[in-house]
Amino acid sequence: MDLKRIITSLVLLFTLFQAFPQNVISWKFSLQDKGNGEVELVADATIQQGWHMYDSKIPDNGPYPTSLSFDELKGAEVLGDFHATGKQATVKYDPVFQMNIGTFDNSAKFIQRLKVTDKDNFSVAGDVRAQACDDQSCTPPLPNEFSFNSTNLPKIITVAASTREAVSSTPEAAMVPAENLSLDSVSSPAPVAADKELLWAPVTEELNSFGSQHDDSSSLWSIFLKGLIWGFAALLTPCVWPMIPITVSFFLNRNKKVRRKAVSDAAIYGSSIIFIYVALGLVITAIFGASALNNIATSAVFNLIFFALLLIFAMSFLGAFELVLPASWTNKMDSKVDSTSGLISLFFMAFTLALVSFSCTGPIIGWLLVEAATQGSYLAPAIGMLGFAIALAIPFTLFAIFPSWLKTLPKSGSWLNSVKVVLGFIVLAVSMKFLSVADLSNGWGILNRDVFLVLWIVISGILGFYLLGKLKFHGDSDVPHVTIPRLFLSIFSFAFALYLIPGLWGAPLKPISSILPPLSTQDFKLNEVSLKTVYTDYETGMAAAAQTGKPALVSFAGHGCVNCHKMDATVLVDERVKNLIDNEFVYITLMVDERAKLPEILEVNENGRKTKLKTVGDKWSYLQREKFGAQSQPYYVILDHSGKPVAPAHAFDENISNYVKFLETGLRNFKK
Repeated sequence: MDLKRIITSLVLLFTLFQAFPQNVISWKFSLQDKGNGEVELVADATIQQGWHMYDSKIPDNGPYPTSLSFDELKGAEVLGDFHATGKQATVKYDPVFQMNIGTFDNSAKFIQRLKVTDKDNFSVAGDVRAQACDDQSCTPPLPNEFSFNSTNLPKIITVAASTREAVSSTPEAAMVPAENLSLDSVSSPAPVAADKELLWAPVTEELNSFGSQHDDSSSLWSIFLKGLIWGFAALLTPCVWPMIPITVSFFLNRNKKVRRKAVSDAAIYGSSIIFIYVALGLVITAIFGASALNNIATSAVFNLIFFALLLIFAMSFLGAFELVLPASWTNKMDSKVDSTSGLISLFFMAFTLALVSFSCTGPIIGWLLVEAATQGSYLAPAIGMLGFAIALAIPFTLFAIFPSWLKTLPKSGSWLNSVKVVLGFIVLAVSMKFLSVADLSNGWGILNRDVFLVLWIVISGILGFYLLGKLKFHGDSDVPHVTIPRLFLSIFSFAFALYLIPGLWGAPLKPISSILPPLSTQDFKLNEVSLKTVYTDYETGMAAAAQTGKPALVSFAGHGCVNCHKMDATVLVDERVKNLIDNEFVYITLMVDERAKLPEILEVNENGRKTKLKTVGDKWSYLQREKFGAQSQPYYVILDHSGKPVAPAHAFDENISNYVKFLETGLRNFKK
């Protein structure tokens, strides 16, 4: 096979995760004695050739400045600011930011002066963040950690007199013991009737005694069906469709005398396809873990990069350029097919199909893996890939069993390019979702519900005109007349655009509410339905529950959680549900991907290792894992005033009657 048009989003996905720790800037940290009980924390940076990093003094609205933050500071005080020393920054006018900006090439040195107040208990830890750019791209400002203790101090250091306590910590990043984790770190807490440690005590056994209403199998079936549907959609792409008759004919011609052998070869080929894609799902989970995948899927940085990745794929689908991997990759697979026989040969043929089809299936697989990651299940990525692979494998096996069906297949032609363009529009629309998640997590407010809907309306309208032949992209042929499929699809596209328009005035648009930004981000709403009082801090809400004598309804959600938005837009706005929550419960919603910094960094012991909680989302995610033994969202639990559950937990379920039953069960048990 001479197969040239190839790309693998798997490679891009791994590149995505590996892009962060690239050593564009390498750091070396040290302590230097400056006399009079003072030391300098020195951060030496070595910058890769062709790249530059920014100074620590950057005007507002400029690029990310090189900065230092302390996670721990004991036995010392900070003197002055973190700044560059030695070689001065090269200051030039930047036309993009429209300001003078200082940068460093090759190397730079930054220092922070400290006064030692307690030599024996001296301990500092933190990180330095810096952004590096070249002519084409920039790296994210990821933390480069350092830590020093009393053994690292110069031996001749003397302790200086201090106007403060000998052991001090910065208010921005003080270390606190795990037993103090429950101290309110978001807002001023009201008095709590129950002991704070009791509020954070694990209750997994109590929840198990109720029996869980969360059916993991339903979510796995959902991700399987999504994989199956997208797998069938992938069959219609120009990277896969032409391969069906070619591959099946190969099996039949290779086994002209023994048709049963051709059928068995096709079955093994289809099984190999399934094995390859399921293995991909298992490998992704094994490398990152279900919890890490969930965190990655809700990460603002990941969602921004995935948005850019899908944008590139959409542009490729629309004909802007071709994404091609080195021909040596497929040549190597072809040579393996030629040099082997039996099962191994069929496996390499399946692997070649996986490679050559990734230029069309890459965005689908990437999106499916991200969707599966948010399920919080180790099996979800593999189950999603199983559905996808079965859909791909079915036609190869069926057409080998019934070769006469090949004559009924539509021949390859310009319609395949049209399918690719339509997929380009769909991928472009889906990419907005990932930008929205990053926007919500960081609170930028650049892609609120209004803007999101306008973009989708425009995309749907342009797609409708394209299907009617009013627009033409690279690779398209002239459309002499509108076919029935094109007409129906264009009607659907225009109808969808018209359906979205009322959303600009606050219509809930329930069928797609899980994809849209929440209604709370919309600037203009004719009729807003929302809960009366919502607490966003666990202990503050529990204090309110104790004061009012009501049970607490705790919701673990996320800005990037699709099903959370769907529950908000379809279930919680129902009149019965809303009245029950407003009148009978204290409602607490905790966002596990909230990126706001905690006033204090919290250090906890989790599964035998120390974990630092730096953001509000870190804290609520830890609470869900530690107290309730769960890590997927949405997750609802009803608690009494001591933090004990009074009903089984509830997960994603759009059946309003089931949610009402969940609330009534919890209320009834609480009153007992």
